[in-house]
Amino acid sequence: MSELAGEMARKAEPDRLKERAREAATHKATALKQHAKEAAVEKATELKTQARETVMHQSMELKDRADSPKGWSLLGALAGAGVGSALMRKAFTTRAARQDSELAWRRDERWRHDGLRAGAGSEGPHTDMKASASDKAH
Repeated sequence: MSELAGEMARKAEPDRLKERAREAATHKATALKQHAKEAAVEKATELKTQARETVMHQSMELKDRADSPKGWSLLGALAGAGVGSALMRKAFTTRAARQDSELAWRRDERWRHDGLRAGAGSEGPHTDMKASASDKAH
């Protein structure tokens, strides 16, 4: 028997057996990868479908709640609050702009008044400042 086994081993060529084993392992790995990809695609599709159904269900619930007197009153309150907020913002910005323009006008009037009080037309408060600065230097 051992002679027969030895003869078979010689004829089997170990390199060829290794190559066959490598091909079988590669084929099995490829099949497993393909199966994993298919399972992942199937699971992703299932999750997407569940998500769509959940969104549709929640939107229907929201629509049913909003289509009630309580929902309409809430919608009206939100819209009213938004309009009121916009009107108040407009009022505050208008008032702030008006105050800024009034302050600028008062400042200009003060400069004009000081210039007229000095009495010298072009010799306004600026020349007084220059004179006082030169007096301090001496």
